[in-house]
Amino acid sequence: MLSNARFLPLGLEATRLREGALAVHSPIDGSLLVRLAPQDAAATAAAIACSLAAF
Repeated sequence: MLSNARFLPLGLEATRLREGALAVHSPIDGSLLVRLAPQDAAATAAAIACSLAAF
């Protein structure tokens, strides 16, 4: 079960991380951490540009 307590400090909401097509599992116990939606090349490039501008 995804908890907002784990993701809110990172600026993420757990509700957005529950329904994506890509499952991310813990390497320690295999439990589901999040489900991420796939992104196209344009969305990826935009995210990278935003991260570069932030720093």
